[in-house]
Amino acid sequence: MRFLASCAGAILLAAIALPSRAGEDPQAWLQRMGAAMSQMTYQGTFIYISGPRMETMRITHVLDEHGSRERLVSVSGPRREVVRDETGVKWIANEHAAVMADPLVSWPMFLDQSLRGVNPQAEYYQLQLANPERIAERETQRLDIVATDHFRYGYSLWLEAGSGLLLQWQLNGPNDQVLAKLVFTEIKIGSEVDRSEFRNASSNRTQVASGIPVAPAKSTSTSAQWQAHWLPPGFRMTANSVPGNGPQDYFQHQVFSDGLASVSLYIEPFEHSVSAGSGLRELGTSHLFSRKAGEVLVTVVGDVPALTVEKIALSVSQNEP
Repeated sequence: MRFLASCAGAILLAAIALPSRAGEDPQAWLQRMGAAMSQMTYQGTFIYISGPRMETMRITHVLDEHGSRERLVSVSGPRREVVRDETGVKWIANEHAAVMADPLVSWPMFLDQSLRGVNPQAEYYQLQLANPERIAERETQRLDIVATDHFRYGYSLWLEAGSGLLLQWQLNGPNDQVLAKLVFTEIKIGSEVDRSEFRNASSNRTQVASGIPVAPAKSTSTSAQWQAHWLPPGFRMTANSVPGNGPQDYFQHQVFSDGLASVSLYIEPFEHSVSAGSGLRELGTSHLFSRKAGEVLVTVVGDVPALTVEKIALSVSQNEP
């Protein structure tokens, strides 16, 4: 299904943290996080664990005269690659597959979608500093982001005291259940980074339709032909890509966020020849809920509990002309 192109990036989970001068104020770490993400150049290998699944990936993040660029490539398992630059995000499934692109996605892919807002609301999250720990031979400060209701997950971040770079990340479910974990095994910063990674990238392949418009989004306004009439408390629309004029162009993608967690809503033509299916699915740490509404397929996906995506999807209806 076409919305799965956007899901590919959802498992690439991480965040950039803050230097030690943020002191003992957890909110200060988060306020400085955005600046650290945009200013740091780094490269490293990390292990991602989710249930029985474990994979190793390498990331290169560079800020230079070409802007902010990222490349992630799988080291173990099936060949996969993600490249982000000023044109958007491209996913490559293997050596011979065509590229799928999503220009609506412009935030760093290493920063998980559910962390890109970096502005958790006090009503829905509690910030707590835990005891410092030593990880990958570096001193770190642990920062816990605890969800206060059952509509969203919590996070734990282990931040290097010197550079502020994330060395370990953890997604926490109910009752402190660990849903996923990411751990760096080696890291390079600044001039140590090998920028030839981008020369080896597969970003020049011919792009093909992925169900997400390859051209820039037609709108980022909050108006929409289809609308979710229920959202968890604190969630607001942050992006909206509206369909084109022709019947083959009909596709809508909306993103909602509470400043930390996020979910995506997809509206696309229902293809009777494809066994699209309805109901709930798990995609790693993400949940996905689809249902047929007239001649369209409504899909909601995000790194949030199953209850959240289901309630949003069931509330979606078409606005009156």
